[in-house]
Amino acid sequence: TTITCSPARVTAHATLSSSSSVTSSSSAGGFLWKGSDKSDFVKTGYGTGGKWFSILDTEEGGSTTIITPTINPYDTCNGLCGVVKFGRGASSAWAQKAFKLDENSATYDVSSWEGLCIAYASDYDALLMLLPADEAVYGYDVPDVRVSSPAAGTQYRVANFKWSEFNQEGWGTGEKITGEEMAKALKGVAVHFFGSAGDKQFFNIY
Repeated sequence: TTITCSPARVTAHATLSSSSSVTSSSSAGGFLWKGSDKSDFVKTGYGTGGKWFSILDTEEGGSTTIITPTINPYDTCNGLCGVVKFGRGASSAWAQKAFKLDENSATYDVSSWEGLCIAYASDYDALLMLLPADEAVYGYDVPDVRVSSPAAGTQYRVANFKWSEFNQEGWGTGEKITGEEMAKALKGVAVHFFGSAGDKQFFNIY
């Protein structure tokens, strides 16, 4: 299986994907994380690099959890997988899997990447979000783009997004910023899952 993350209109060296072969024709700088490497560590090329971690709505009074395989999770899924159990308590139920470009939480200008690519599997859509140094500045309404669930009969969806495709949702009361602007001072990237209390969602990031 080959996942190609550089169609002509997008330079997507910033790639979240996994396969036996991954190709990218752009000469721009970037990074590649593959689930088949069986590691949470993301070699971003900045500072110490980052590591996948969870962010939950418990910080807003919610009770959502992410359940992951307890034994060799990457052997089980060949990717970063789990089940989100959406809980009650928050105004909206959500959870995230995210990584920082640098574990020291520094921000970097990654505009030369030109965008991001993700290989994603789930029965439900997710949001790919750009994380700034301080989300509160933007009223927690940070630029994102919707990642659709795979088409019927396919294992996963490979989606490329230019920085210009990341936009704020519009509900925030903070400062306004575009995806292109945030790419010049990016702290991290998150895959954002959302649902209703009591629902469950399986996901796999290849």
